[in-house]
Order: sequence, then C-alpha cells, then structure tokens
Amino acid sequence: MKKVIFILFCILYACILSAQSFYKGALVADANVGVEIYNVKYTYKLKNSAFDTTATGRAGNRNFSIGAEYGILNRLGVGLRFKSNNYFVSKDEVAGIVPYVSSYDYMLSVNYHLITHNVFNIVAGVSFGGSHLNYVSNDSNNDRLYGNGTYLDFHLSPRIYIKRFGFQFYFNVPFVSYNSMTSNNPDFNSYIIAKWKGNGTNFGTGITFRFLDKKEKSTASLKN
Repeated sequence: MKKVIFILFCILYACILSAQSFYKGALVADANVGVEIYNVKYTYKLKNSAFDTTATGRAGNRNFSIGAEYGILNRLGVGLRFKSNNYFVSKDEVAGIVPYVSSYDYMLSVNYHLITHNVFNIVAGVSFGGSHLNYVSNDSNNDRLYGNGTYLDFHLSPRIYIKRFGFQFYFNVPFVSYNSMTSNNPDFNSYIIAKWKGNGTNFGTGITFRFLDKKEKSTASLKN
C-alpha cells in the first residue's frame, strides 16, 4: 500500500512540475485597469529669444490597457500593448472651466517569466514605443495642445491562474517624453517651442487568458 501511495505521489509531483503557465508557443491576452502618477516637467521657450521657463508638478490618470504576448521561448515572450489614459484635472480658478487631458500609449513588450508554475506566474519586462497627448482647454477659443513622443516602462506582474484563466496585479515605472508639442492656435506654433516630460509609477489589476496548448515533442521511433 505504501508503495502504491509513493508511486501516485511521484506521478502527481511530476505532473505539477511539468505543468506550466507560460511556455514556448503560448499566446496570452490580457486587459487591465490602473492608476498612474507622474512627476512632470513642462518647458516652453520663445523662438528667436533667450526667454524660457520650466514648470514642475504632478499629474495622475486612470487608464485601461490591453495586450497580447507570444512565447518565443519557454520563459521569454514578446508582445504588443495599447494603453488609454484619462487625466485627473481640476477646475481653473480664474476661468472657472475644466480642461480635458488624455493620452494613449502603444508599445512593444519583451517579458521574462521568472516563475512559470501552473498556478503562479511572475513576469518582469520592458515596454517601449510611442505616445500621444491631447490637451483641450475648453475655453472660448477652443485652444488645444498636442504632443507626440516616446514611451518606455519597466514592469513587474504576478499572476494567479485557474487553468487558462488568470488574475494579475502589475507595477510599472513609466517614462514619457513629448519633445515636439503643437497647437491648433497658429500663434503658439509660430512663437513657442514646448516640451513635456514625465516619469512615475503605475499600479493596476486585470485578467488574462492563455491560448494554444504546449506542443509536446514526440519521442516515438519506428523499429524494423
């Protein structure tokens, strides 16, 4: 009886070790919601002039992102991600209006899966790509400010799987830079050079789903 229990235990243990939440050929899709806080620096300069000024502060947003990752190796995956951000903005004390500020980021991700247990998975990686900022003043002139720039983040995400379905938490350290900002106001474009940079933290949670089964290598051979 003890031998039977021992054999069953060994089989169960082997199954646990062989089961993986990420592997070569896996396709994982996810959707997340989060809150992002940036330390920002806004610089503008008058063209053909030595006059320039820099303002610093903080900016926060709520965001939604979707992505997909494909396993090129058992622990290494590459993917694409899109993130939409809506910033928290307070009412202008002088004009009495509330501007609208939003942005979106699009990026390529490279991930390394530190732990690939069938239930628990930890992902660490880097994402890099582009970003677009949209500022609407909502004033009588309908002034708008646009920025196109770069996006970079370093991220860590623990995941808990129930078969193919999973829950995840994630922590990002993002960096954005808009070195060429323009406006629908021609005077702004003619006389002002504006830049906006930010770095911060992003916390969120979401769900994942894994497609495609792991391909098993065939060890069978034909004998004459």
